[in-house]
Amino acid sequence: MKDQPNPEEILNLEGAANETLFWHLKSWLITDKENDLQKRLDELWEHYKDIDDQRLLALVGALCIETALDALLQRFISDYDSLKEDTDVTFSLKIKIAKALHLIPQKILNSCDLTRQIRNDFVHNLKLSEFTYLPQKHLNKLGPYVREFNIKERNSQDWMDLYRDLVGFTTAGLIAYSYQIEALKDYLGTDDFRRHFRAYVEQDIKR
Repeated sequence: MKDQPNPEEILNLEGAANETLFWHLKSWLITDKENDLQKRLDELWEHYKDIDDQRLLALVGALCIETALDALLQRFISDYDSLKEDTDVTFSLKIKIAKALHLIPQKILNSCDLTRQIRNDFVHNLKLSEFTYLPQKHLNKLGPYVREFNIKERNSQDWMDLYRDLVGFTTAGLIAYSYQIEALKDYLGTDDFRRHFRAYVEQDIKR
């Protein structure tokens, strides 16, 4: 009998069914990417895993997520590198672009936005040095957002650990779905796609 994983050990990266183009991971698309996925997660984890300063954790955690989001968008949007160099293309705008594309579960992008808001709370208020003093509307979302990814019981008042977990889960989702997005982009450039799309359009015109 095959051992079943403990539900508390499962990372749930699925979104609502058919909410977006990719609302769950296709194992046949990412099976051979596991080593690369783990490598990229480990590289980001190294930046924030041991941070004790709460303001610094908020800033670095959000930067890690923005880095993963950049990599995802880069795999779908041609010449994204030149776009992201524009100072008007903020973290907030990148999240809005990703949401508008409807490619990956919205819960992942909602988590991106929460980390951005928390980062901004620290950046724009010198007196704010601890998560405890964040706006309540942001603290109230941390626990529920984390539980959308993993149901393990956590200390609901340990804001640093909750934030650290949310950063890890969100970056995992962004990186995992980026492989599917890359596969889609590659397919859109093939002769097969152009042939099937032409046949689809011609069939639609005949109706």
